Amino acid sequence: MPGWSHGASVEVNGARIEVSCQPGTWATIARTWNPGDRVKIQIPMQLTLEPIDKQYPNRVAATYGPVVLVREQEAVLTGTKAAVSDRIIRKGAPLEFWADGQQSQPWVPFYQVGHLASYNMYFDLKT
Repeated sequence: MPGWSHGASVEVNGARIEVSCQPGTWATIARTWNPGDRVKIQIPMQLTLEPIDKQYPNRVAATYGPVVLVREQEAVLTGTKAAVSDRIIRKGAPLEFWADGQQSQPWVPFYQVGHLASYNMYFDLKT
């Protein structure tokens, strides 16, 4: 299971099975397999604000699952990590996020930023 995953689930042949899906570990399915068996793994993605390191807990990057989000304009977010992440909502284009009540630029995946574009990847939390 990816280290960023929380709440993953596993189905075999359409039936949910109890498997430990701890982030950063292997999810192991112990069973006798038959031809045609199908495994479905759901790994939900969540918006999080991840500190860049322990020394700077209030300088964060916005991530959605494994995707790092970037944004033009301000490099400061007002509020606590929980309060800020609750105000950022997904709307518009796929993987486009907006801060509720703000008319600034959206957060978009880093891989979508064009060559020589200006962007912010890290944001300072101000309470």
